[in-house]
Amino acid sequence: MAYVEPIMEDEGADEAAPAQPQPMFIEQIAAAGADLAFFLDAARLDTIASKCLEAYKRDCEERKDWEEGFDRIMAMVTSKREAKSWPWPGASNVKWPLIQKAALKFGSRAYPAIVNGTDVVKCAAVGMDDGGVKRQRGDRVAQHMNYQLLLEMPEWDMDTDRLCHSLPLQGTMFRQVIWDAEYSRPLTTLLSGKDLVVTQGCKDLETVPHFAKVFPLFIHQIEERMRMKVYRQVELGLGKAEESEKAGEQEMLECHCRYDMDGDGYAEPWIALIHKESEQLLSLKAGFWPRGVMRGPDGKVILARRHVEFVKYEVLPDPDGQFYGIGFGQLLLEDNEIINTILNQLIDAATDQNTGGGFVAQGFNLPGGNLEFARGEWKYVNSPGQDIRQAFFARPTSEPSAVLFNLLTMMIEAGKDLASDQDIMSGNVPANTPATTVLAAIEEGLKVFNSIYKRMYRSLTKEFRLIAGLNATYLSAEQYSNVIDQPADPKQDYEEQSKDIIPIADPSMTTSAQKLSRAQFLMQVGAGNPLLDQKEILRRVLEAASIDDIESLMPKPDPMQQQMQAEQMKTQLRAAMAEIMDNEASATESMMSARLKFIQGNVAAQTMAIEAAAMRMSLMQMNGGTIGPQVVGQGMGGMGGVPEQPPFSGVGQGPRPPSPPPAGPMGQPPMGNAGPGPLGPVPPGGPRLVPDVPQPVPAGAGQFANPSADRGAIA
Repeated sequence: MAYVEPIMEDEGADEAAPAQPQPMFIEQIAAAGADLAFFLDAARLDTIASKCLEAYKRDCEERKDWEEGFDRIMAMVTSKREAKSWPWPGASNVKWPLIQKAALKFGSRAYPAIVNGTDVVKCAAVGMDDGGVKRQRGDRVAQHMNYQLLLEMPEWDMDTDRLCHSLPLQGTMFRQVIWDAEYSRPLTTLLSGKDLVVTQGCKDLETVPHFAKVFPLFIHQIEERMRMKVYRQVELGLGKAEESEKAGEQEMLECHCRYDMDGDGYAEPWIALIHKESEQLLSLKAGFWPRGVMRGPDGKVILARRHVEFVKYEVLPDPDGQFYGIGFGQLLLEDNEIINTILNQLIDAATDQNTGGGFVAQGFNLPGGNLEFARGEWKYVNSPGQDIRQAFFARPTSEPSAVLFNLLTMMIEAGKDLASDQDIMSGNVPANTPATTVLAAIEEGLKVFNSIYKRMYRSLTKEFRLIAGLNATYLSAEQYSNVIDQPADPKQDYEEQSKDIIPIADPSMTTSAQKLSRAQFLMQVGAGNPLLDQKEILRRVLEAASIDDIESLMPKPDPMQQQMQAEQMKTQLRAAMAEIMDNEASATESMMSARLKFIQGNVAAQTMAIEAAAMRMSLMQMNGGTIGPQVVGQGMGGMGGVPEQPPFSGVGQGPRPPSPPPAGPMGQPPMGNAGPGPLGPVPPGGPRLVPDVPQPVPAGAGQFANPSADRGAIA
């Protein structure tokens, strides 16, 4: 644990008694926001300052090459005129604005897309949302954060404008998010890549042992903070502010370092503020939040997670895996220098050709040096009678090279392709170009821009979550309720442990050119199409053109006409319902008719089965109670698949006896007296077989002599 001395003593304490140190856990130091620079002895503070400065110088040396490239880009972008002495003093030194143009185009697209109206922040609900509670909570948080960013934090909007235009040049920038206790609101500060010094081998700011923020302060600002007890009162050797020549050159270092403050062998993250020139430590605070500290069963600190208050923005990640990204400045620097060299050579060649020069014969009497003429002036020369033209010889010069001019054009076009700066992206659309072609070209040209834009939104989302965390910790309920116009607890709404809502940036961005091209395509496809709502098509086209107050342009419907349309719709609805009921009745009737026919068919089949059984009983009575397969075979003539009577062999037997005619049922005359055969004529198509269906025996009928004789009987 860290031991700190009390700031004030009790009034009743003995003056002679020395003040005893009060033990404090590092979580308590972080929660109280205590500045240990007011409690630790000067020797220990000097040790911490020395280690921080040593790490800072080491990081500066490791990123020296990156700083040199950064300075070259800034010199190119600022277009500072520098005197040239070759090929002659005052030679051309023009700089083509290739990098500036690419950055300007990117910023002009990105800034309006990020700050588009009043909806900068949106909240995404995570998990189930029964009853819409999470959505309502997210709406309150989004409303309050949009108010903060656009109205309560004026520096955020201005810094975002700078970010969108400077990030393409530098490749990497940072935004610091802290709580401003003076104004009770979050405070953001935009930093260039050069102002945050970190080793190039760093992967993220949370795990790197040391990094430093570099910023300037005036002498009077340092003095003010010392008097307000923000900085430790110490002599910096600067003299009075009005007498010092370094009033605007005081370089301060905000070192985010690790130091074992409690002596347990584990280095916790701390923030040390150091005056670079005097190497004096002015402030020392915890670089972690209390909830970021984890202790083991023995009470020792096993983890102290650094609270990173910096958000990194980059155009493209470094292909070598270095910490600092690359932008259009790094991508186009060499091309821009080649373009500048070619352009200056062409200008110098034209200047040399236009100015001329040469040799004058020695015998020709003409003063040397520059010879100036006024309009209409003739000068006298002493000529020995020879032709003046023979006394002069012009120095050979070359006109500007056409090859260099073609090379210049090629390099400019290559740079525009790399920066996605085609003519169609600037609004130069050829005449009579279809909307689909324009839209496809714009989307193709925006591929590089869209990838950078998504990285910016990823960083914006991280920044919004940092602001939400500060609001959850420091924002008062009164401030929160005054904005959303309803009583609510900001600590509950902004609480992030449950992961119910997450403030995010809205990535759904469409350029004006894309909107207009899509609107034109919609007009081409939907105009006059009866399947599409013409009023909705017109409204979307006007929205794409950013026309204000569209509703006032739409015709207002007549109330009487609306009532008539409503009555007409009711009548149509009634007719439709009646038609549906008629159709249902017809369908029911058809189903009942089909069911009746099915039942009638079953009844007919049962009736036929009963008649067949009665005929079998009649045949049995006529045949003496028995009918065998022989009789059936003779009566059918071997047809119907019923076996005939076995053939008569004639050996030891008399002639085949004729079969007796069958008797009619219940004493009726015998059957088969009409036509050949004992059973009468065969019906057309052969005899009909009746299935073996057991039927009840009618009352009074005779008994079967052979129960198996009814199988295969003829009906």
